[in-house]
Amino acid sequence: MNYSLEKVLRIVIFVSFLLLLSTSVMASPYDDRHIELLAVQTQEDGTTVGKSADLFLQVRDGSGRVFLDTTPLTKIDTQATTRYAKEMACEYFDLNCDKYDFFFTIRSDTSIVGGPSAGAATAALTAIAVMDLKHDETIAVTGSINSGGTVGPVGGVKSKIEAAKEQGLSKVLVPPGALSEPVYDNKMSSAIDWREYYTNYPTSRTSSPVYLLRDYANYVLGINAIEVVDLADLLYELTGENYSLELGELEVDETYTDIMKGLDQMLCERFDLLVLELEDFADIDSNMTERIEGYQNNSIGAREDENYYSSASSCFGGNVYLQYQIYEESEMSSDEFLLEVENLAKEVSEFQIEVESMELLTISDLQTKMVVKERLREAEEYLSIALSENSTYALAYGHERIVSATTWTEFFKMEGKSLDLSLDSLQIACYSKILEAEERYRYATLFFTGFDLEYMLEKIVGAQTAWEEENYELCIVQASQAKAEASSIVSSVGLGTTVSLEYLDAKREAALRTLVSNTKEGQFPILGYSYYMFAQNLEENDAYSALLYYEYALEMSELNVYFDEVEDEGLIGGFLSKFGLNGDSQVFFNGFFQGLLMGVLLMWIFFNWNKGKKS
Repeated sequence: MNYSLEKVLRIVIFVSFLLLLSTSVMASPYDDRHIELLAVQTQEDGTTVGKSADLFLQVRDGSGRVFLDTTPLTKIDTQATTRYAKEMACEYFDLNCDKYDFFFTIRSDTSIVGGPSAGAATAALTAIAVMDLKHDETIAVTGSINSGGTVGPVGGVKSKIEAAKEQGLSKVLVPPGALSEPVYDNKMSSAIDWREYYTNYPTSRTSSPVYLLRDYANYVLGINAIEVVDLADLLYELTGENYSLELGELEVDETYTDIMKGLDQMLCERFDLLVLELEDFADIDSNMTERIEGYQNNSIGAREDENYYSSASSCFGGNVYLQYQIYEESEMSSDEFLLEVENLAKEVSEFQIEVESMELLTISDLQTKMVVKERLREAEEYLSIALSENSTYALAYGHERIVSATTWTEFFKMEGKSLDLSLDSLQIACYSKILEAEERYRYATLFFTGFDLEYMLEKIVGAQTAWEEENYELCIVQASQAKAEASSIVSSVGLGTTVSLEYLDAKREAALRTLVSNTKEGQFPILGYSYYMFAQNLEENDAYSALLYYEYALEMSELNVYFDEVEDEGLIGGFLSKFGLNGDSQVFFNGFFQGLLMGVLLMWIFFNWNKGKKS
C-alpha cells in the first residue's frame, strides 16, 4: 500500500476513535444520582405518619429497561410508578432514553406506604441523570407524575412536611393546591393569640385556630414549602436552571375553522328542523321547551366564543333528544320500528364501505377516518340495542350518529404533510397504542381496586378485535381513548371532590404545548384541537370531565409520532412502486440496486487505476 495513503488511513481511524470515545462519554451520565423522597407509614392504630426515604439512580448503556431495588420491600404499584415516571420524563423533555438502562434504588429505615407519590421525584431524577445536571440533594419531593409531565396530588402532605422538618431539610416541593389544605391545631383556642406560640407568625393574621398548610409549614415548622406544577417547575427548584418548554402560539388551521364552522351549522340547522318536525307530532310542553332552550343557549354561547366543536356537540345532543321525542310521539308499530332499524343499518353498512375506500395521505385524513369509523361503530352498536331492547332512544342515538359521521367526512378536504399511512404503518401504530393502553390500564387498577374500570378494558378488547380484523383506524381511536381514560383516572388520585385551578391550568398547558408542537410541524391534529376546545368549555361546570378531554387532546395530538413523513422515492423507488411493492421491499431493492451500481463504479475506478499504473 502507498505510504501516504496508509498514513491518511491511520489518522482517519485515530480521529474516528476519539470522536466515538467522546460521544460515548458525553452520552453516558454514569454518576449516581440521589433525591430525598417523602412518604407516609401506617401505624398500628391505622393513622399515618410522615417518613423520609432516599431514591438513588444509576444509568448505564442499555435498551430502555427499568430496574427497581427497595429496602424494605415496597408494593407492586411502586414498581409500576417508577417505569411510568421514567417514560413521562423522557417524553416531556424529548430525551433519547432507549439507549440506557435505569437502576433505581429506594432506601428507608421503615416500611413505607406504596403508591404514586414517588412519581414526581422519580421523573425529575430521570431527567437530571440523562441531561447530566447538578441538583440540590437537600430538597425533598412528593407528588405523583401524570401525562403531559404534570405533577399530581397525593395524600398526607402535612405529615410529609413534618418528616422533612425532622430530617433537617429546608425546602419541600409539593403538588399544586396542596398548601391550601386547612390545618387544625387542637391545643389552641380562638381566644389565644397565635404569636404566643409561634413568634414568627405574621401580625396581620387573626387568632383563629384554623390556618393553611402553607402557613403551618413556613411559620410554624420553618420549612420553605413550594408548589410545583410540572417537570419544568421541579427541575427549576432542584437545579436553579430554567428548563421550561416554550408554549408558543397555537396557529389554528383556517381550513379546520371553516370546516368545523360548517359542520356546526349543519348540525344546528338540523336541530331547528327537528324542532319544527316535533311540533307537527305534539304540543311542546314547558319541560321540552326548557330542554330545547338549554341546548340552544349552550350552542350559542360556544359559537360566540368561536368554539364551534362545543357548539356542534350541543346541537348533536339536542338532535338526539328531539329525534327521540319524535319517535316516541309518532307511535311506530313494531313493523315500522323494525323497518326503520333495517334502513339505518343498511345506511351504516354502505357508508362503511365508502369510508374504507378513502385514501389516507395526512394526519388529518387519518383522524377524520378514525372519527367517522368510530361514529359508525357507535351507530351500529345502538341500532343493535334498539333491535334487542325495542329502545326508541337507542334508535334515535344511532340515527344521529350516522348524521354526525356524515358531517365529519368534510374534513377529508384538509391538507397537510404527507405521511406514510400504509397498512403496515397503521398496523404498527395500532399495536403500539394497544400496548400503551394496556400498561396505563394496569397502572390505573393498582390505585382504584374498588372501582369499576371495566369500560376501559372493553375499549382495549375492542381495539384488539379491530386489530385482528385489520380495522386499524378504529383500533387506534379505541386504544387511544382507553389510554386517555386510564390517564385521567391516574391523574385524579388524591384530588378528592375538587380539582384545583393550578392543576387544571397545568393540564391545559400540557395539552396546548403538545398541540403547538405538532402544528409547527405542519400536521394540524383536528381531533386533538377539537377535544382541547371542548375541555375548555367544560372547565367551569365540570372540571373532572374537562380533565378527561384534556387527556383525549393529549392523546390525539401525538398520533403523528407513529408515522414517518413520505420522502421522494427516487428513480428506483418510483419504478419499484409501480409493481405494487410495499415499503420494506422497496427499501431492500433500492439498497440492492444502489449497492450494485456503487460496486460497478468502484470496479471501474479500480481497473482504470490499475490500467494506468501498468501503462
